[in-house]
Amino acid sequence: MASPRTRRVLKEVRTQDENNLCFECGAFNPQWVSVTYGIWICLECSGKHRGLGVHLSFVRSVTMDKWKDIELEKMKAGGNGKFRKFLEQQDDYDGCWTLQEKYNSRAAALFRDQVLTIAEGKVWSLETSPAKDWTPPQPKTGLSSAHRSSAGPSQNSGPPPDRAFEDWLSNDINSYQGGGGYSNQENRYVGFGNTVTPQKKEDDFFNNAMTSIYSGWSSFTVGATKFATVAKENTTKLANQATHKAAELGQTLNENVIKPTHEKVTLGLQLILVMGF
Repeated sequence: MASPRTRRVLKEVRTQDENNLCFECGAFNPQWVSVTYGIWICLECSGKHRGLGVHLSFVRSVTMDKWKDIELEKMKAGGNGKFRKFLEQQDDYDGCWTLQEKYNSRAAALFRDQVLTIAEGKVWSLETSPAKDWTPPQPKTGLSSAHRSSAGPSQNSGPPPDRAFEDWLSNDINSYQGGGGYSNQENRYVGFGNTVTPQKKEDDFFNNAMTSIYSGWSSFTVGATKFATVAKENTTKLANQATHKAAELGQTLNENVIKPTHEKVTLGLQLILVMGF
């Protein structure tokens, strides 16, 4: 989680230099950044930047990740507008670059070096930049299995011509991964906008307990549903039986009590009338 100071600094930087839009697609209100260039990117484009590798683009979340001072300084040194103008001024600039071509270009390498140098409080110049003679890496072509078997054991061909610049990139990566107190397991995720911590045993106990609760509740729900269905059926049967019994009782009262009583009353009235006359 970003600290209040980090949020304050990023809020100030965000209002500058076209930083309120995603550098790649122009989406409004980006919540992710590439610290390497100090540029702001949206969630979708942050995934594409992660695919480049941390040596080309180190991705951070504005709100969810912890930030180092050097990372905040890089955000101040870079910026969407600065990066765009810098690219357009370079001889190798191509407006039709793919994402891979753009960030593997000499122009991007120069800007990476510029941002890092300024963030460290130094003065940057093209003449002294270790990236000035950098060339994009060439795709490696694999040999067929038949060719490899006939060629015999491979020979050491020596370091590639851009080895010096790769060493320089490694130093830049180490500025993030070194000295942070993270284990090798955790370092695999550095730069992916998420700091992974191993799951504690207490978490396992809690998850197991919650699973048991959910399972028990599900069983209870099924049982309660069946009980309600049976209760409804029994209630209907009882109601029908009560109605039938009431009808039988009414008939019995009518035949054994009400009807004989009515007959006796009628007979008594008739006797009174006869005796009266």
